[in-house]
Amino acid sequence: FVAVRELVVQAAARRPTLIAFDDLELADDETLALVRHVARLAHRHPLALLCAHRPGDVVGPGFQRLTLDAPAAAGTTEGLHTTPAEVREALARVAPGGPSFDLLEFRATSGVDAARGDRLLDLALASGVIVPVVHGGFRFADPDDAARLAESLPPHRRSEVHRSAARELEVLGAPPDRVATHLLAAGETEAAITPGLEATRRAAAAQLHLEVLRWTAALVDQAPRAERVELLRLRGDALVASGDPSAVPAYRTALSLAAPREVAGLRARLARAAMVAGDLATATEALDGLSPGGGNDDGEILGA
Repeated sequence: FVAVRELVVQAAARRPTLIAFDDLELADDETLALVRHVARLAHRHPLALLCAHRPGDVVGPGFQRLTLDAPAAAGTTEGLHTTPAEVREALARVAPGGPSFDLLEFRATSGVDAARGDRLLDLALASGVIVPVVHGGFRFADPDDAARLAESLPPHRRSEVHRSAARELEVLGAPPDRVATHLLAAGETEAAITPGLEATRRAAAAQLHLEVLRWTAALVDQAPRAERVELLRLRGDALVASGDPSAVPAYRTALSLAAPREVAGLRARLARAAMVAGDLATATEALDGLSPGGGNDDGEILGA
């Protein structure tokens, strides 16, 4: 956020600046938070934002809205109906994962071998039903097509598609968040714990706090004791970084489940969260008798 803020402010200082975003309905929570952060700069700088997205409250309040008709959508749907049946079937298996996907996910979900899958992908691109995107992936030209194709599968088949995709993605070495996402969509929460916890760790290391909160909310209630403690700790860290006082109960719950070697670090984190929330009594209680012991949490303890 700081780096983007500096770039935007520098640009606006030289001349009035317009920043345009397209397909914002496909953005993740971190990107939407960044857009809102940039929008706040427009109150103090000669800066305008133009955000294009499909119907729905994507960006949030405070934006002037202009609704445009999209007659091209009907043409896109017709293109889907005229696409060969085998292509539609492959895309129907891909669609439950959402309107965007990459080559790895297509191969994992399409239900055909790599050579045939590449041919089907070429046909889908030629039909205009899907289009390439700048980072090397693909998306449905009309996200409604993805929703319609996903809904065309019975619930039990959608679940099987997700389970199969998770297995294939794991074999192909896909990032753990992709594997866990499909397992959760299949209702396999327990199986999603291991890849989901790794995805949470990676999000925490990258300071993607909203991603950490999303993963922990999905996993924490079903996780075994040790994994639950770590998920609660990571959730508390993300809440503290977000200035959310509910970090205090997250750390308290983690402490109630923690192994002895984990207690000191969690107490230090609890004290920090309590101080941020203005609860000095809880902070004092958490720090009482706490001292470095030569472990990995000494920095946290000394800081608290």
